[in-house]
Amino acid sequence: MEELTIDDFIIQHLTLEERGEVRPLVEVYIDAFNALKRQIFDSGKEGKAAKAFVEGSDLTLKSKAATLFPSSHAAGQCATQVVGVLIKAHNAMLAFYTDKSGSPIASGLSPSAATKSHLVVYDERELQLIITANCEYDLDVESSACTKWNLKEQGLERHLRER
Repeated sequence: MEELTIDDFIIQHLTLEERGEVRPLVEVYIDAFNALKRQIFDSGKEGKAAKAFVEGSDLTLKSKAATLFPSSHAAGQCATQVVGVLIKAHNAMLAFYTDKSGSPIASGLSPSAATKSHLVVYDERELQLIITANCEYDLDVESSACTKWNLKEQGLERHLRER
């Protein structure tokens, strides 16, 4: 993986259909990385490892594919630090909102501090049941087709919090 470019990885490991879906996502990731590069490189020793790996330059489709996948290695620190910078920005936004509005919002959590107990795990069947149970829908009896549906987000959120 360390030797493949992002473009080579997409061509060699994905079907033609998957390439059409994944390439735009990779391009968004590359744009986000390049836009946040200063913050990424300034985020501790991991940021310095990411900077050393990409040699301070922009990511492109010709960059190493390993930069897409989080890991503790220098290349993987590129992906890890993108997530870290976005989480810090989101947590700062929540803190600002909490200060200004007085509304209590749960404090942020660093990804490195997350444990299995912080995660909610559902298998596909459980998730389908929960989503179905929290939807309002109208069915056309003649065609057996769903004509209208609405997800009850508060009920779904309550189930997730209880879990």
